[in-house]
Amino acid sequence: MEMGTSVSSDGKRWYERRQGRRYPVNVPLEYKIYGVGEGGARQVCEVGSGRTLNMSSAGVLFETDQTLRAGLDVDLSIAWPASLSKSVGLTLRVRGRVVRAERNRVAVTMTHYEFRTRSLSETTEQKKRAVG
Repeated sequence: MEMGTSVSSDGKRWYERRQGRRYPVNVPLEYKIYGVGEGGARQVCEVGSGRTLNMSSAGVLFETDQTLRAGLDVDLSIAWPASLSKSVGLTLRVRGRVVRAERNRVAVTMTHYEFRTRSLSETTEQKKRAVG
């Protein structure tokens, strides 16, 4: 069998277009969809949330309750499962484009990514709610 091809359960061959190995990662995410506003400026058109299903070095597949369409510019903010310490977590920030959207599953190809730190400590308000 040629490299980059796979065989489905019914014996048909198909070419694998993905650029990297997929890893099952199931964590929450938030997204922003961008469009062109007045004067050609990039502006947020929609925000939402979901959960990742899998990731690779080139893209992210996630589920959301909203219907999205291919071709949209998107920023993802993904709660990374590893942390730097007990009080400092990581968020993966991804900029990309929706390349496929089927029902509630959305595939995004990455054009840029970076890790950001975030606090894992509870806020005062969260502590009050937990006690009261």
